[in-house]
Amino acid sequence: MKSRYIVFLLFILLNSLMCAQIEKYKYKREILNINETWHRLELPDNMFGNLEDNLADIRIYGITPYKDTVEAPYFLKENVPQTSVKKIRFKTINKSHDKNGYYYTFELKEGVSVNEIELDFTRKNFDWQVRLEGSSDSKEWFTILDDYRIVSIVNDFTDFQFNKLSFSSSKYKYLRLFIPATKNPRLSSAALVQSSTLDGEGKKYPVKNFYVTENKKYKTTEIEVDFDDPVRAGKVTINIKSDFDYYRRVSIKLIQDSIETETGWVYRYGKLLIGTLNSLATNDFNFKSTTLKKMLVSIENNDNEPLDIESIEVTGYKHELNVRFAREATYYLFYGNKMALLPKYDIVRFQDQIPARLTALNLGDEERMFDRKNIPPSAIFNKFWLWGVMVVVIVLLAWFSLKMLNGKHSSDDG
Repeated sequence: MKSRYIVFLLFILLNSLMCAQIEKYKYKREILNINETWHRLELPDNMFGNLEDNLADIRIYGITPYKDTVEAPYFLKENVPQTSVKKIRFKTINKSHDKNGYYYTFELKEGVSVNEIELDFTRKNFDWQVRLEGSSDSKEWFTILDDYRIVSIVNDFTDFQFNKLSFSSSKYKYLRLFIPATKNPRLSSAALVQSSTLDGEGKKYPVKNFYVTENKKYKTTEIEVDFDDPVRAGKVTINIKSDFDYYRRVSIKLIQDSIETETGWVYRYGKLLIGTLNSLATNDFNFKSTTLKKMLVSIENNDNEPLDIESIEVTGYKHELNVRFAREATYYLFYGNKMALLPKYDIVRFQDQIPARLTALNLGDEERMFDRKNIPPSAIFNKFWLWGVMVVVIVLLAWFSLKMLNGKHSSDDG
């Protein structure tokens, strides 16, 4: 009987502690139309501004018909593009040159598909228009790529390499690379690859303001980008109008905080990424998904003419929760807690057990937790009352423990 009392009191204590945890969150949304064990829940764009950047503060709590508080585990999915790369085995069967340039022939197994070749040279600082051909018998050759530009620029300002050939998948048994160089290109290695990408579920966010200024002192182009609301972004594309060749170091920064002074707002930025802006490829810059409200792009021009910036595109990817609801309850999505740590749920280790098709759920409007009338009655706990409950439980547990020890001693003496 005594052990039952102890378990009951511990249950009250744990339930009280969970409700106290709920009070640490600033926002909540009711989860609607739950009718199965597993569901998926897409996070709306207007929610990210109130979430921690690492999304560690997402919790799903429910209030059962018996006024117990329960937690539903979830698995967070981000639908970013997934790229798979398979390296293809091959042999280099011929290296030769003539007055026109240097030739390299690669032999593959029959029926093997390739769509990329990654080249590595010990020679630096070159600019070549190469040709790639394919053949099934090494006698009749067909052009795959022609006048395909590869570049290496190494100096005090940059270390830029563009050495990857990309083309439509081909199944030739032989591939021949021609480099129109007057001196040995010193090709140190080549990697033949079959690459495939599954598109993610992305969306482009509209830019509210777009300011371009030239900083003559530091020889940079500064681009400020503002959004109406915070966005969860994973890719930035910089579109350039200039029709001349360029290779410029670029850094992308996000605003971390701001201070209002007599002369206006002063922003403190943190680096998001550093890359190279170039005229050879699409200037897409991918990074770990981050919440942005304001962004600064800085292009190092050095002594070159500034680039004509056409536009900047910002892309984000769908975030959704796969949630398991084990008990009947009224569930709420809670968030907005700077002290929250990433939850550790067992379902993360058993993702293959999550059903492939999940019914989507809807969320109610966002409610601020400090408005007491919006908090479920069972989740309203006065802190002093909670501490009182804890003290009472601890005292009772100590009393029961002493009674059990005294009873044991009495039986031993007898």
